[in-house]
Amino acid sequence: MVEDKITTIKLRGSTREKLAEQGKKGESYDEILNKLLDIMKEKEQCKRDGNR
Repeated sequence: MVEDKITTIKLRGSTREKLAEQGKKGESYDEILNKLLDIMKEKEQCKRDGNR
């Protein structure tokens, strides 16, 4: 199994706040970002399949 390293990314404070608004209490930024990336991936797949 590949070990996932913890990293840091630079964000503006306003971007951090927008991310926090998308999450639930206690949800990490990693969880929020992964959720948003999954949604984007699903939308892209729907576009490719012609199901907007």
